Amino acid sequence: MLTKQRHELILKLLEENGSVTVAEVKDLLDASESTVRRDITALDREGKLVKVFGGAVAAKEDAVTAHEYTVAQKLDLSGRTSASSHPSSTRCLHGGNNCGDRG
Repeated sequence: MLTKQRHELILKLLEENGSVTVAEVKDLLDASESTVRRDITALDREGKLVKVFGGAVAAKEDAVTAHEYTVAQKLDLSGRTSASSHPSSTRCLHGGNNCGDRG
């Protein structure tokens, strides 16, 4: 089965059920667990679903995925939070979506 066909089937299952597990998709597609995980990761990056532990859930229409945050948005967040923090505190902003605060 082609990648596009697997993706379409995963999205159809999500539309019908709201969630899928890696095991379900693996058995249904007769594919390896790693193939299913790669497919779910790819669809998550495209914003078509939300990857969760052991599977995926349907994406909300207006949800912003972790992959959609831009550097400019992160810098804006950094600037806004540093203006309200103590002068001796340190803000950490990295490639992930979590900001650490050490003060």
